Amino acid sequence: MKFKGLSLILICLCFLILFQNEDVRFLISPKLHEPFINYTPYWFSSEIENQKRVNFTWVKKDLDLVKELGFKGIKLWCIEGLEQHNLTVKLFDYCSEIELKIILPFRIWRPEQFPNNLTAINEFKDFLRDLIPKIKNKSALYFYVVHYPIDFSNPYNYAKTWFDNETYKFRLREIISLIRELDCNHDIYMALEFNPYWNPPLDLGNIKGYGVEPYSWHTPYNFDVHRIVDFVKYFEDKGLSVYIDEYGLHTNNLVTHGYCVNETVKTEILETFIKWIFDKPYIWSYFSLHDTNEADWGLAYANNTLKPSGEMVKSLLPKITHYG
Repeated sequence: MKFKGLSLILICLCFLILFQNEDVRFLISPKLHEPFINYTPYWFSSEIENQKRVNFTWVKKDLDLVKELGFKGIKLWCIEGLEQHNLTVKLFDYCSEIELKIILPFRIWRPEQFPNNLTAINEFKDFLRDLIPKIKNKSALYFYVVHYPIDFSNPYNYAKTWFDNETYKFRLREIISLIRELDCNHDIYMALEFNPYWNPPLDLGNIKGYGVEPYSWHTPYNFDVHRIVDFVKYFEDKGLSVYIDEYGLHTNNLVTHGYCVNETVKTEILETFIKWIFDKPYIWSYFSLHDTNEADWGLAYANNTLKPSGEMVKSLLPKITHYG
């Protein structure tokens, strides 16, 4: 019996030692996350780069890079630009061809004037009526996201003023009902570009779940896991489905959220995040593939050369993601 007990202890110790090895952990742990990356062809500060993406050849290069990095798909921002250049259907078809999924977000037009600007709301509805029939049967489409309208110049006061307002909720329900009427086969999520504890309305109809954006604040050297857990917990404690709509890092210090001191630290924090989330059952989307006119969020430069953070993702992500 002594030898059997000793053998069991040794086996447990060996297992613990092996589990400390990251490659072993990646091999034996469940790969439950679904990694996406925010993408639009028209976020560059350089108009020359924006114009390059009018040529679908460049859009294909971007999407090929997303696939190469190991993401399962894209969160496709600013579809209005694709519509303007008649590229929407091409992009959806190409994503289907290379097996990338598309999360399709909508920001209601002139959100700072919602719900009083009926002209903007009706124009946005007309846009949906034109767009959704074109893409609703595309195999690449994963789900829709409606971002809660908010005034970004004064978000907290807007939330206090409008989130309990019946007109605000009524107008949102109308938009959600319209999307459901136009496409009854894909889920609709709501996304929050603010702290969930501001208590946005949840009684909006047929909503599958909620997306949070737990960017770090005032932690430029560290991975702020507490903020992520706290935002997710807000919905899970209510028994509601939740995903991480955006998480990103930049080094410009031009905006507060997501700031870290340099590319090296950005790479380290993002690596820690990915290793933390890969065995958890969450969809998440990194912000973003390229730098934007706001900050250097990107994993790649405009010519698709990878930054160190991008090289890390390319090396790590395919090892810890289930594709199927």
